[in-house]
Amino acid sequence: MTPASSTATPRFSIIIATYQTRQEHLDALVRSLHAQTLDPTQFEVILADDGSDTETRSRLRDTISQLGRARLLELENSGWACGPRNEGIAVAEGEFVLFMDHDDVLFPEALERVARFAEGGAYDVINPREVRTKHWSWAWDVFDAPDADEQSVALRMMPMTPHKFYRRAFLQENEITFIAERRVLWEDVFFNTACIAAEARVGVLRDYPVYHWVEHDANTSSGFGRDRGEVWDAISQLLAAFRRSLPGDESEALIAHWLRTRVLDIAGPRLLDASPTRRDIDVERASDIVRNVVAPSLLDRLGTVQRMRARALQAQPVDEKTLLALAEFEKGVSAHTTIVDISWHASVLHLATETTFRFRDVELQLRRGAGGIIEAMLPYATSSGALWIPFDLANRIDDVSITVRGRKDRQTWPISMSRLSVEPGEGESVRLMGRAVTEWAVAEFQQRVPNWSQPWDLAVRVALPLRTSHRALAAPTSMSSSENAIIGSASAVAYRNVSGGLTVDLGGSAKNALGAQRPTLQRLAARQGTARVRIPLDLPVANTPPGAQMAVRLTNVDAAGYDLTLDAALVEDANGGSIGLDVPTDTNGRWSILALFGHTWVKVGELQIGKRPVSIGHRAIRSLRRRARRLFRR
Repeated sequence: MTPASSTATPRFSIIIATYQTRQEHLDALVRSLHAQTLDPTQFEVILADDGSDTETRSRLRDTISQLGRARLLELENSGWACGPRNEGIAVAEGEFVLFMDHDDVLFPEALERVARFAEGGAYDVINPREVRTKHWSWAWDVFDAPDADEQSVALRMMPMTPHKFYRRAFLQENEITFIAERRVLWEDVFFNTACIAAEARVGVLRDYPVYHWVEHDANTSSGFGRDRGEVWDAISQLLAAFRRSLPGDESEALIAHWLRTRVLDIAGPRLLDASPTRRDIDVERASDIVRNVVAPSLLDRLGTVQRMRARALQAQPVDEKTLLALAEFEKGVSAHTTIVDISWHASVLHLATETTFRFRDVELQLRRGAGGIIEAMLPYATSSGALWIPFDLANRIDDVSITVRGRKDRQTWPISMSRLSVEPGEGESVRLMGRAVTEWAVAEFQQRVPNWSQPWDLAVRVALPLRTSHRALAAPTSMSSSENAIIGSASAVAYRNVSGGLTVDLGGSAKNALGAQRPTLQRLAARQGTARVRIPLDLPVANTPPGAQMAVRLTNVDAAGYDLTLDAALVEDANGGSIGLDVPTDTNGRWSILALFGHTWVKVGELQIGKRPVSIGHRAIRSLRRRARRLFRR
């Protein structure tokens, strides 16, 4: 064991199970720890290495030397993260312990925000906002759903990853550890279930992204899910643990969640691409769980299609014809959102959108059935013939949500939510439409969101009784140019990206608001030694702080290497905005004017001081020489 440096008792112990960790992942992890705004004496780092080779161990020792309070546990290989995490708990000294994977990172204010949040309540577990590299709406229901604060303790623990802050005394008092076996699928779910059973007081930190689950091609849990028997055994064990250890409401909430997201999801559209052997195993094990584990009352928690799927699995024998018909239908239905208007209104990006629904390439067939319930036609024959599926649209306020995701760090935030509406069609048919006006208050977003200066990709999340889709929001095909603005002295550019989606670059790292502008210069006034110059920007300028200044560089076109850097005023006016600067007039010549927006210098115009010098070309010089020779001969 490599000892840690001796300091006061830390607030946090960060336990990181490692195995054959790549150097680039260690470097990213160390950078994120060094970037923490919390006093480094307030946290310790424990690397619990699960029997890596000699080279990796050497790199881990070097990593420890780069950190403040840190230690390395050099353990025998156990084959899974459970043992190393338990060893980390045993030596930890912090008030709270956080379990990190060896290739993930923390956001800069993560520990400081959690420390501040912990002071506001007596929490046993703090579930911080977590983002994933490849998933738009992962963990949406706990971090962004409108009714998130009304959820049960079990749902407030979602997602069931171990990337949470657990009060160490709570774990010790209740003897909560990870199952110490060589290979345990969903070991973090068993661990969190034990916390719920011990009546943990759970707080959810929603307003700041704390943890980034980084997804890439390297994964030390390789082979997860390949053995279908192992997967179904683990699901059955988890459902039994929920039933055995949790009170009724919490147990039913978790069983219903796993029934939707694992059991019935596996028996959904995935069946269409599965091999015959895998399909037989999945259908058999799913039907066994639905028949023997799930209480009939739990079916009321399911959506219409999920209830139909569950009943097909309950049938003796399994109604595979209906299962496959439902799978084809669910796979074929899609939501299509188009932007009908986009423009900047001061510091607000205005988006008007329309959402329609299709089955494959045609509009989804809907009608108003008995009792006014909207029904969708299932075009595939089932064991009962043609079916109309009820769409339960009641009690929802977030049917259509517009979200943004940072391209650099993948944090995702909702910026609007709206309802679907039912409009008359031809005859008995109806149309399901999502008409929404989104007002993205970018100035407020800049104040609230960390690392806002980056490109943000927009997406639309559509929640239906059938399923939820979350995909990139397509920019209008007619959007040949960008929509530009200056907000709070920073560049803001809405543009169509190479994939056809809508992106808004805040801060100018990819696109600059002045990149496509061609401002014209206007001299407002002149006095001895200086000239007052105004550069109209011809685009919206908003939320400019009083006295806002920006750097401007003047480059002399006629005298290479002669540059001036000046402070200019960024002025917000009725016509949008302008740059105003006092230019010294003691040097004649033609000057290029460049303004610094974000990290980019952008040419905004040219300025002529004094008379423009006469330029004599080579042809003129040769002509003068010939004349001189003729005069000399005379």
